[in-house]
Amino acid sequence: MTRWLVAIAVALLVIGAGYVVFLNGEPTVVRLTPERSLRAPLAGVLLGAFLAGGTVVGLIAAGSAGVRGWRGWRARRRAQRDARRAEATARARDLLWHGDSEQARMELLRGESGAPADVPSLALLAESYLQEGDSSAARKVIDEGLVRVGFDPHLLDLLAEACERGGDLRAAAEALERARLTQPESRRLGRRLRDLYAAAGRWPEALSIQAQLLLRVRQPAALAREQQMMRGLRYQAALAEPDPRRAAR
Repeated sequence: MTRWLVAIAVALLVIGAGYVVFLNGEPTVVRLTPERSLRAPLAGVLLGAFLAGGTVVGLIAAGSAGVRGWRGWRARRRAQRDARRAEATARARDLLWHGDSEQARMELLRGESGAPADVPSLALLAESYLQEGDSSAARKVIDEGLVRVGFDPHLLDLLAEACERGGDLRAAAEALERARLTQPESRRLGRRLRDLYAAAGRWPEALSIQAQLLLRVRQPAALAREQQMMRGLRYQAALAEPDPRRAAR
């Protein structure tokens, strides 16, 4: 049925073209440039213009189809790459859970030209070094990863852990401060930063964080625990205060 329709359409086009040629057989002058001209039958000029326009439209349509095909190919390639990365990340997470940190790293770096460029893989890569006690390598991985993916709170939290294990409490606190800028309502990050301030003897900062945490607690049992923590921090701050009058406040 389709072939018959195509044949009928072609026949109608041929008949129409012949009719136009029959009606417009007289010659006409077509100027190609200001100095050059061409004398041709009017029907031929009309049909030539029609064919030229059809060719241009066909080329544009073919170009658009090619662009769509190229974009579809790129999207499929990207989807396949993301699927492979997700599978490698899942395998690495399982290996890391079972303590095989070296094999987990091999899974994460397989098929990559360098360190991974996504947050889950970067976090697992850093955790593989932390599991081996190599906090400096973990810190390097995260520092380089943050340049590519931005200030992700999960990576900043891991960076704080790596710095803390390496004894650099100031850098650990700075990492958590940046993480809290992205998630100011996170109680977990608040408690981590409070504990780091306390470990570094920065009692005013620890008290400030604890006061913020107290304002977000509603349950009586949790409120009692946070109030007890506040009293403990105030006591430690008083012990660390060299001025007895200020400590008595």
